[in-house]
Amino acid sequence: MVLGPWASVQGRVVAADGSPAAGLALDSVARPPWDGEDPEREFFRQIFPAPR
Repeated sequence: MVLGPWASVQGRVVAADGSPAAGLALDSVARPPWDGEDPEREFFRQIFPAPR
């Protein structure tokens, strides 16, 4: 998956020239920037429980 000048290489987001983008890992993009659970995600988890 390529996002503009950014490319995913081995789970790392790197610039087009191959330099690491300030050590930005892909999982930090998926997770909220604050500590703990995402309150909105937790809210929808209570309404729509995960399928087992």
